[in-house]
Amino acid sequence: MQLFQYVLTIACVGCYAGSNALASEQSDAKGFIDGSSASVNLRAMYQNRDLRNGAANHNAGTKNGYREDSGLGSQWFFDSGYTKGTLGLGVSGLGLASLRFDGGTGRQGNNMFASDSQGHPETAQSKLGGTLNVRISNTVLKYGDQVIQTPVFWSYQARLLPDVATGFYLVSREVAHLTLSAGHFTALRSPTGMWDDSVNGRDRNTGRKRAGLTAADIAVATYDWTPRLSTTVAASDIDDYWRREYFNTRYVYLIDGQHSLSTDFNTYRTRSVGEALGGKNDNVFWSSALGYTFSSHKVTVAFQRGTGKTGYYYGVDGAGTVLLNNPSQWSDFVGEDERSVQLRYDLNMSNYGVPGLTFTSRYMYGWGITTPSGEEGREHELDLELRYVVQSGPAKQLTFRVRNAVYRANDAYNTSIYGADNNDFRLMVEYPISLF
Repeated sequence: MQLFQYVLTIACVGCYAGSNALASEQSDAKGFIDGSSASVNLRAMYQNRDLRNGAANHNAGTKNGYREDSGLGSQWFFDSGYTKGTLGLGVSGLGLASLRFDGGTGRQGNNMFASDSQGHPETAQSKLGGTLNVRISNTVLKYGDQVIQTPVFWSYQARLLPDVATGFYLVSREVAHLTLSAGHFTALRSPTGMWDDSVNGRDRNTGRKRAGLTAADIAVATYDWTPRLSTTVAASDIDDYWRREYFNTRYVYLIDGQHSLSTDFNTYRTRSVGEALGGKNDNVFWSSALGYTFSSHKVTVAFQRGTGKTGYYYGVDGAGTVLLNNPSQWSDFVGEDERSVQLRYDLNMSNYGVPGLTFTSRYMYGWGITTPSGEEGREHELDLELRYVVQSGPAKQLTFRVRNAVYRANDAYNTSIYGADNNDFRLMVEYPISLF
């Protein structure tokens, strides 16, 4: 709780000291009912993963090398307004549901749906949750079920439904250009709902804690020096797993109205603590990217490097907690001692008469990976993505997204160390709707 208490103290001081720096959001509260809003995000998804070079679909318990899943997910959100006065009270509601279209026994395995006791994918899954909210000035404290996105605790959202964390989360914007946040979480529910880590207990034979989140403390600070320069520092303490620190700075230099340069630097430092339930996790990973934008085009080059005794592990702190430059559709390029490079090209078709249409291609190559055999591990991946967002009319913000990845690794790093060679195809249609 120390990280959470530390940021909470700073935020409370900021509520007093920063009250003259920014206008108070709470002073403009519209009331519990008048300030309320609701929305729903619908997402349909199809995914197939073709495992190559003899790899089997172990997730489905079969020898075939093919996984295929499809379904529809809906994410419902409700936020009340805040009561008027110095202290504002409110609530938020969260409803998650998904329905399987396809992906029967023998083909499932893309972590889109839970499996029953017989290994069959569930037809539907759902969860309801909510938070109690308190606001003073520009500081909000929430307790309950939440979708969290920070560099050291990130709810995974690449499937139909997101990770859902349970606990306290505070966000404070009392000082101009500075955002502070902190959290204390005691459970993390996976996108498929296959586990909820709040009650794991201990193994009766060994006395050790069972793997799963029991407590996570996080603290994050972001300062916007200018509209184009920002810095973020963050830290987390995952009980009996690891402690992690994060640093990021990014800058955009405008050459003229058509040209710009951008830089992005990230680093993580991770150390195992307590019973180290996730195994050893002692490493430093950093990455740096340089981008050049000209008219509708952008070219980016990136380099990523890992040092230490292990590769970079995550998951109990959210399956999206890897904000480096080279993580891609399949691989994160975070093997032990791994170095990787990326070449990326982005095209915005607005200037060519198709606003809302974008194309992305990127190639990553990793080498120097330490493996148990002593042979150098190597991997590479090619990603292609086409995305279209409807710009106006009743279907505004309706999004179509097609993604394809081709991943290969050498024998020293393939299958048992990271993952099998595969071709991964995903089609997503997403429609956010504001209800009121």
